[in-house]
Amino acid sequence: MYILFLIAIGFIIINNVLSSLDFNAMFNDDEFEKMEIQYYETELEELDYKKVEDNTIYIDMKTSLDLMKLEQEFERNSWQRIYIDSVNSGIYDTLWSINQNTYGFDKNNEMLKEATKKYDEIKTRLHSGNWRAFLEDRIKSINEELDYYKELRSDMKDKKELEQLDYAVEEAKIEKQCLEWRLEKDVSYSNGFLSNAIEVYQEASTQLISFEKNENRSQDEENSYRDCLRTVKINLYYIENNINEENNFIMSGFTSNYGAFITIFSIIVAGTIVSGEFQKGTIKLLLTRPYSRTKILFAKYIVSLLTIIIFIALFILAQYIAGGIAFGFDNYKIPVVEYDFTKGEVVTMSVVSYALLTTLAIMPMYILLVTFAFCLGTLFMNSAIGIAIPILGNMVSELFTLFAEKIKILKYFVTVNWDLSVYLFGGNGVVKDLTFTKSLIICIVYLLIMVVCFTVVFKRRDIKNV
Repeated sequence: MYILFLIAIGFIIINNVLSSLDFNAMFNDDEFEKMEIQYYETELEELDYKKVEDNTIYIDMKTSLDLMKLEQEFERNSWQRIYIDSVNSGIYDTLWSINQNTYGFDKNNEMLKEATKKYDEIKTRLHSGNWRAFLEDRIKSINEELDYYKELRSDMKDKKELEQLDYAVEEAKIEKQCLEWRLEKDVSYSNGFLSNAIEVYQEASTQLISFEKNENRSQDEENSYRDCLRTVKINLYYIENNINEENNFIMSGFTSNYGAFITIFSIIVAGTIVSGEFQKGTIKLLLTRPYSRTKILFAKYIVSLLTIIIFIALFILAQYIAGGIAFGFDNYKIPVVEYDFTKGEVVTMSVVSYALLTTLAIMPMYILLVTFAFCLGTLFMNSAIGIAIPILGNMVSELFTLFAEKIKILKYFVTVNWDLSVYLFGGNGVVKDLTFTKSLIICIVYLLIMVVCFTVVFKRRDIKNV
């Protein structure tokens, strides 16, 4: 236990240190990029663009090489590099047009001049740092697209084509809104928090359109839709409130980061606290005390449950200190942002409060696993069984969750119901028919069955041959 606990503490420290490091700044990929450029140059030397079979490949590879060389002109993580890689920059298409009209069989000098002029303007803007000009041009282009869609719609009769056109219109409007936010809030293309929030909002909003058009969603599709809606609302909150930094995500994701350690430690205690007495023969000495078997058994059971709280408290404390040193203790002042489906609005709370709330919601899982380990240890008087089977059961529990939607009987299985965190902020259960109350009742029923089972067996156990 001591060794495992030291390993866990070491894991917490390493997890926080690694998360606080900027790997993009630490690792230089210049050598890899040079090797990639060299590879393309070597391949191009072996191709002959004058041959029909090589022409298309040559033009595509030459375009990719030109794009990589353009990126090399700017610093790593600069907005220029991010913009060059973006789909809507149009730089790849411009370079392809230049190469197509230079090396292709169907050359067009006018198109070549136009593409070359456009590329020179792009390079001038990139080197001058005028990222706003790119956004303004794109907004102008989107407005032209929307006008074109409006004219196109008046002549359309087919329902399917109208739906596709409406999707294209909504997608264009979302992109335009995101570009306008960048201009309004002075957010260039970067790896910054607010810039990423705008990108995530754009992607999730586009997906949300598809989900909303599908009225007959399955449970998995409904969950995906709600996840998408949550992402949209949270990132919209970041954008509207100019939030440019994130809280300590390791603390806010406490259960997912350290839940496995808490589970293993608690199971070890519960699986050995009774069986160890039988294996060592000390159970005889214990039962000679002036206490009933029920009192002795439940004293041990209560201690097993208390270890869950002790381990949770220790891990929260360790994470709080390690996270504070790695990220700064002021980081804990940044609230966690969640979307409450019940209220239909974004809610905020402190990082520690959020960690405690999510931990409390998953407490049935810890209690049931500890009870299961305690029950097996009591029934079989074997510590190995009491520890191994609950840990193995926890490892395969996700399989029952995955098939619960297809195999209806599985919705009554304990592992499908013991994570109540899915119901937080108005969330849905794993299966459509499940609710918070139903899941809680199912957990209580399983708990009572195990408690009755180990109580009856322990009270009737013959200890003469122990």
